[in-house]
Amino acid sequence: MSTRSKQSDIEKMYMQAITLHGEGRHKEAVELYGKVIQEVNDADLVYYNLGLAHFELGEFSAARDAFEHALAINDDDADYWFNLGLTCRNMELFLEAGIAYRHALDRQPEDIEVLYNLGSCLKDSGALDEAVIVYEHLLTLDGRFEPALNNLAYIYHLQEKFDLAEPLYKRLVDLNPQNTAACYMLEAIHSRQVDAPPKEYVRELFDTYSEEFEDNLLNDLQYIVPRKMFDVVEKYQQNRHFSHILDLGCGTGLCGERFRPLCNTMSGVDLSPKMLALADEKRVYDYLYEAELVEFLQENGTLYDLLLAADVFSYIGDLRPVFTAMKARCSSSAWLCFSVESEPGDENWVLQSTGRFAHSRAYIETLSEEMGFNIEHCVTALNVRKEGEGWIQGAIFLLSWAP
Repeated sequence: MSTRSKQSDIEKMYMQAITLHGEGRHKEAVELYGKVIQEVNDADLVYYNLGLAHFELGEFSAARDAFEHALAINDDDADYWFNLGLTCRNMELFLEAGIAYRHALDRQPEDIEVLYNLGSCLKDSGALDEAVIVYEHLLTLDGRFEPALNNLAYIYHLQEKFDLAEPLYKRLVDLNPQNTAACYMLEAIHSRQVDAPPKEYVRELFDTYSEEFEDNLLNDLQYIVPRKMFDVVEKYQQNRHFSHILDLGCGTGLCGERFRPLCNTMSGVDLSPKMLALADEKRVYDYLYEAELVEFLQENGTLYDLLLAADVFSYIGDLRPVFTAMKARCSSSAWLCFSVESEPGDENWVLQSTGRFAHSRAYIETLSEEMGFNIEHCVTALNVRKEGEGWIQGAIFLLSWAP
């Protein structure tokens, strides 16, 4: 075969790979890109497209290798560096991702997407002060870029710099009056009493948080509520096997994993479809429902003999509606076990600047008595999870129901 004919065959193979790639047939595209590289190993664009195909398949290690090969041939292309950064970030290699993004910025200094992704990488890695610098610079270039406004407001809020977070939330609301999260966080900053956050806010919050939820809670925030709730139930209900447990606000299934051995049937309900998808992968729930808690309890006719709510009431202020709804779903010898963040003052409940609610012990006691529940046990002064450099104080209650 002549050199010209072989070159033509390689070009046809490459164009076929690009066509397959464009059609979403990534595995086939990867195979053809690989064959092209066997023939022409100094084609940076082929390596780059190979990296994109691996990335779309979720094969991040292979994608990283392909992008690095492309850069070894041509390190002057900002897109190569940008996609290497995206890949490293997906692998949680934040230092490497940051280096790649900065190389991309060297080549395109005012690229909004590169700046945003660099800021997000720094935020995710905990380098909040550096992330602030990047986001602030981005916003001088485009003051209407909502994702950067949102993330910068979040960082300032987390750092309790409310005077800096507030105008950013206001700008978000001006840009989009339907931004429920920004509206709600403005309420929280001013501690205005609202009964509960909008459903859309809760759903979006936990959908966004779902992939990092367990790792962040268990490792970074040292979250212990499901374990402590299990210890309380096990201590006061020794050897009891429950017929049907309902896990309210089940999230990714942290409570479900612990309590599954104690029951015949376990159901979970949550507003976030992405959280529910992760919970379903654990195969500990017999039934999972995407719904708002009170609406679910009011519409569902099943009776349960143990209802759990771990770190759920932190997103509800007035607990009377949910207590009323839970009461209707209790079997004749049901138990409730739940956690709250502690309000040490005289208020029944308060909306904190974090956007979460805290409840006083007196409020829980009064509400339980009114509803006909008996408080069997209460664990107070509990470090439920870290918040910044400190700890969130909370309590766990175990209630019995005997009509």
